[in-house]
Amino acid sequence: MSQTPAVGSSGERSSLFLFRLIPPRADFAQTMTAEEQSAMAEHMQYWQRLLHEGLVVVYGPVADPEGVWGLGVLRAADRAEVLAIGERDPSVTAGVNTFEVFEIMGGHTG
Repeated sequence: MSQTPAVGSSGERSSLFLFRLIPPRADFAQTMTAEEQSAMAEHMQYWQRLLHEGLVVVYGPVADPEGVWGLGVLRAADRAEVLAIGERDPSVTAGVNTFEVFEIMGGHTG
């Protein structure tokens, strides 16, 4: 069964992607250093801007019993675009977090 990608606001075809921000340790949310807190403040500003620009559908921390991690759902042309967004995340460039990206196959939004 073939799925047609969503059409973005400027008319281009786009797909949905799950972005998982991986912290350096399970208790990161409770034990951040001052430097890590600064990187995370910049990370929040970055994702708020992406949301405002319409690239992000939803984002926020996930209350996983194994340790909190960050979730973002992005609308993008391809996985490479989302990887580039992740590589520019201030918490990633600061060496605090890493990330994974997965395409949401046939995803739909309202």
